[in-house]
Amino acid sequence: REHDVNIRPWLRVYKSEKNPFKKFLYYLEYNRWMRYEPEIIKQFDSVLTFTETDSQFLNDVARVNHVHCHPRGIEVPEAISPYASREPLSLLFVGVYNHVANRDSVLWLCSEIFPEIQKRSPQATLYVVGKHPPDEVVEMASHNPGIKVMGFVPAIEEYYNRMQVFISPVRLGGGIKTKVLHAQSYGMAIVANSIGCEGITSVNPSTAIISDTVEGLADGVVALFNNPQQAASMAERGRELVVQQYGWTSVIKNLELFYQSKK
Repeated sequence: REHDVNIRPWLRVYKSEKNPFKKFLYYLEYNRWMRYEPEIIKQFDSVLTFTETDSQFLNDVARVNHVHCHPRGIEVPEAISPYASREPLSLLFVGVYNHVANRDSVLWLCSEIFPEIQKRSPQATLYVVGKHPPDEVVEMASHNPGIKVMGFVPAIEEYYNRMQVFISPVRLGGGIKTKVLHAQSYGMAIVANSIGCEGITSVNPSTAIISDTVEGLADGVVALFNNPQQAASMAERGRELVVQQYGWTSVIKNLELFYQSKK
């Protein structure tokens, strides 16, 4: 089981880095994984990834055809808060911020995306949840009452169940963004860029707003704020797809069928 495909995150970090020395070091790491990962894959009869994007990528770079997609499972809550009862104009981002991809995401969100949202919706509130929030974000929050840095919380479910919109603006990293699945399972509306929802089949134009620009992400959030009925409908469709595709009943059944096919 490949939890993450390590080639792709290192390639993204290498491409995005501006410091020449760091860029060279990231290239060396990317090159190391580019040699190592395909060779390891060839030593197994079957390899499973969490997303179709990753399985296709590994089959291509390793020149094999035994890498298959099998989604990861999540616990889907039976009862959730109705969309209409959630905190108005509330936006949620979740991460552990000593992870380079999450740090980059939250800095981008707080410095560029959320200010654009506030221009269009001045009463919007962004909740930044998770351990090790960057000092820069804490500093921005001290001058912007719309940013609430919550840090570590013992029960993240409370936030998934209370907020309206979950945002996933990701430029680095790889693999599946499980927090997006959890947000959908709790009936949140989703706004993401392409990498932020990469490989998640329950995220599509009928269940989320997807854009790769700052303006598009901001417009998407505000559109959901301004049309809560549309947001609720998209969130409901997303939750239904998560149950069908990522709920444990479905995931275990498909995994059993896969193993039986290999006997």
